[in-house]
Amino acid sequence: MRALPTFYGLVVPVKDPVARILLGDEWFDELASTALYESEFEKLLFQEAARIFPEYHPIPFKIIVVSEYGDAKADFALIHRDYRNWWVVEAEMGHHSFNGHVLPQVRRLAHANYAEAEAQYLCVQSPSLDCPRVLEMIKGEPPRVLVIANVPVPAWSEHLRPYNASVAVFQIFRSKFNRYVFRINGEFPS
Repeated sequence: MRALPTFYGLVVPVKDPVARILLGDEWFDELASTALYESEFEKLLFQEAARIFPEYHPIPFKIIVVSEYGDAKADFALIHRDYRNWWVVEAEMGHHSFNGHVLPQVRRLAHANYAEAEAQYLCVQSPSLDCPRVLEMIKGEPPRVLVIANVPVPAWSEHLRPYNASVAVFQIFRSKFNRYVFRINGEFPS
């Protein structure tokens, strides 16, 4: 909450404005960063991933990867439908500590060793993938890291750029009928 200027010694607290979306005759209110658990946010994001990233196969990627900075586990991967490139995706809550959580996770994912074990894992998660092409792609170039936050966090982009990471926003709005609409913004794979 923020306070309005003092009038005659009285400070009037005002809630920060909440974004709303009108779709048809139904209002959708922006969810606060803390409104969902990270696992719930990740589940909604993954459910919509095929529509958000139509040029990519969204694949669960819960395997531990190893880097010189420690171990990490991404949330899912995006494999280009023509096997041109791939991304590891980290779903993050905008209220999480950047220096204590987000930055170390991105550093580990960006510097991890990706090889045959990770290619096999992806192929098991999605048997429709062409496994030899996945292995060739993984051996070629390391993935880029995509951090998708549930609220805008503009300061993250500049600090993650040295790791060749991109930051996007998947913002959730909910109606009183418990229906959802989503707002996407930021640096998405193209």
